[in-house]
Amino acid sequence: MHTPDGFITSWICVLMLLLSASALIWALLNRREWLTKEKLPSTALVSSLIFLLQMLNFPVANGTSGHFMGAALASMILGPAAAIVSVASVLIVQAAVFGDGGVLAIGVNVFNMAVVGVIAAQFALNLLRARMPEGVAVFGASWFSVVMAAASASALLSLSGLAPAIAVFSSMLTVHVLIGICEGMITVGAVAVLHSRSKSLAVSKALAYLAAALLIGSFALPFASGEPDGMEKIAINLGFYSAATTIYEAPIPDYAISGLPGGLAVIGAGAVGALLCFAVFTGLRLIAPEQVVVGYEVDEQ
Repeated sequence: MHTPDGFITSWICVLMLLLSASALIWALLNRREWLTKEKLPSTALVSSLIFLLQMLNFPVANGTSGHFMGAALASMILGPAAAIVSVASVLIVQAAVFGDGGVLAIGVNVFNMAVVGVIAAQFALNLLRARMPEGVAVFGASWFSVVMAAASASALLSLSGLAPAIAVFSSMLTVHVLIGICEGMITVGAVAVLHSRSKSLAVSKALAYLAAALLIGSFALPFASGEPDGMEKIAINLGFYSAATTIYEAPIPDYAISGLPGGLAVIGAGAVGALLCFAVFTGLRLIAPEQVVVGYEVDEQ
C-alpha cells in the first residue's frame, strides 16, 4: 500500500504531511507512557518485526501480492501513541533507505498506514473485545485496520483524479479485504508470542528476539512473492501506473544490496532495515522528559 511519488497531487501531500506530523507530535508529547526503560525494547523490537514482515509479500489473487501492514500489531502490543511512532519509523526507513514509497508522499503513507491503521485497529479492538473472544477480536481489528487504511488510500487517489472514484474504491477494497485476512492471521500469531513478554522485555531479550527474526527472515525473504502489490496492480489495471515518478535515489533500492548474490542481497537489506528500525528508538531516548530517566522518576528538590 506504499504510495509512490506522482500518484497524489501536491496539495494533498502537504496536507497529509501536516496531519501525520501532528499525530507524531501528539504521540511524542505522550512519551511518558511508553518511552521508558521497560517498554522501549519492546517498541524497538515490534518496529523491526514489522519491517521484516512487510518485506514478505504473499500471493493474494490474479497476479497480485500483499504484505503485512503492522498497525494493529503495534497498537495491541505498544498502545496507540507508541504504535503510530513505530509504524511511521518503519515507513520513513523504507522510503529513505530502500525507495519504498515516495519521499514527497511520506505524509500520505504515514497517514494511511500509521495514523488511520492504528486508530481503526484500536477502535475495532475496543468494540469487539466486549462481544467476542480475544483471538477473534484481534483478527477482526487487524482486518478492519487494513481495510480502513485501503479506504483512506483510495480516497486520496480519487481526490488526485487518477481514476474514477468507484473504480479505485472497488478495486482497492476488493484486494485489501483479502490482504486483511492474511494480516489478521499473522497478527493473532504474533500477539500470542509477544504480548506476554512485551511489558518487561529487556534489551538483551529484545536483541535475542530480533536475531531470531532475522534468522527466520533469512530463509523466508528469498521466497517472497515477486508479484506487484495491491496498489501497484490496481494502478496498472486502471492505467495510472505511469504517473509514478522517482525524485530520490535510495541507497539500497528494491530491498537488495548491490554486489551481493541473489538471496544474500535481500537478506542483507532486511538485516539493515530491521537494525535501523531498532536503532531509531535508541535515539528517541535522548528526548525523554527531564523528570523521567528512561524508566524511573527523579526526585525534584
